[in-house]
Amino acid sequence: MMTGRRVLLGSALRQVSRMRFLSTTTAAARGTVEVSYEGHVAIIKLRDDARMNALTAEMGEEMLEAVDAVNASEARAVLLTGATPPPGGRGKKAFSAGGDLDFLWDRATKTSPRENQLIMMDFYKRFLCVRNLEVPVIALINGPAVGAGAALAVACDVRLGLDTAGISFPFTKLGIHPGMGSSCIVPRIATSDSWAATIMLGGSMLTGEDCVRSGLVQQLYPTEESLMQAGMEMANTMGSNAPLALKMMTKTLRMAKFKGLEEALEREALTQAACYASEDFKLGLAAVKTREPPVFKGN
Repeated sequence: MMTGRRVLLGSALRQVSRMRFLSTTTAAARGTVEVSYEGHVAIIKLRDDARMNALTAEMGEEMLEAVDAVNASEARAVLLTGATPPPGGRGKKAFSAGGDLDFLWDRATKTSPRENQLIMMDFYKRFLCVRNLEVPVIALINGPAVGAGAALAVACDVRLGLDTAGISFPFTKLGIHPGMGSSCIVPRIATSDSWAATIMLGGSMLTGEDCVRSGLVQQLYPTEESLMQAGMEMANTMGSNAPLALKMMTKTLRMAKFKGLEEALEREALTQAACYASEDFKLGLAAVKTREPPVFKGN
């Protein structure tokens, strides 16, 4: 049985990702994905305090490794959350603040629409690898989940959240089509088509209560400790069931949830590539830095 072991996955630890068991390892200096085990529960934490766990290509590579490592272990359930920054640090707590702004600016200024289409397909799959985990995945939303970070959360099987942690898909506010499967998944899990439209077209930050009403989150908790406790209880309840049946039913549920996802990802990559080439997207990105509402021109 695995108890209390932890490892940061990064370039210095590539060789351990496919071992059956993870042993105690010195943390890699550049690691942004941490995997630990409590009994038969694997805990995956995003850890990039300075960027509020913004999703980067490097982090995506480490996510692929984390999935391989967990699948090779005896884990029967997974918790996915953002790591809490150390006291006194400059980082802010977040599940994930979404895409990295430098990455997005490069898409607008350095690469062609065709290149961007291929780049985005690769980016999506780095993080949607969570659906390749063979056991249930419970997202613990312990801070803002924004854009691509929100897409990662809704790709998980269950979502629990802090009552102060909001979710936002602000793509249209940036002048871009939603991506990373969110245009397919959100309408499937939202409680109504009105909620799906409000979420995806409005782009505003949903409060915790809105997240529950809309169906994005199952339940809210007042503290991070109570959130983690609830997540562990749910993971242990699921993990106490027959392993083979658990894995098969997890896959069956995902078959329905992700039906048509590959086609949706191709559509998203194509539309995002087109939006990257627009002037409105540059205006949207500039507005993030100036914190002034963008005045879109429609081109």
